[in-house]
Amino acid sequence: MVCLSVYCLGLTDAEADTTEKYHWCNQEMLTAGTSAFYDMVEIRDYTVHKTYEFGFNSNVTYQGFFAQASCHTPMSPEDCVRCLGYADDKLYELCNFAVGGQITQADCRLRYELYNFDNNW
Repeated sequence: MVCLSVYCLGLTDAEADTTEKYHWCNQEMLTAGTSAFYDMVEIRDYTVHKTYEFGFNSNVTYQGFFAQASCHTPMSPEDCVRCLGYADDKLYELCNFAVGGQITQADCRLRYELYNFDNNW
């Protein structure tokens, strides 16, 4: 196992805790099938699958969308992807086609918006 800062790369015995602590959805909606809709899907997918490559904390910009994600506890890259993937699925369920949303779970969090935002969650 290799450890960088407080995060360890390698398999851990515990799975990520996806217990929801908080969520929020922007009330403005995108239209399904539009280029903005697909850009939103793309940035969320990229953020979910690449956050561990940025030290388990990422800030991403793509086609006018902004996203942040982090995995909080020492976990494997696979568990980080699973935790953020669950967060993304839950955000879609809760926020549907909203131009922005955020969810904080026990072990990870995800936020995306159609506007730039600071690091305050």
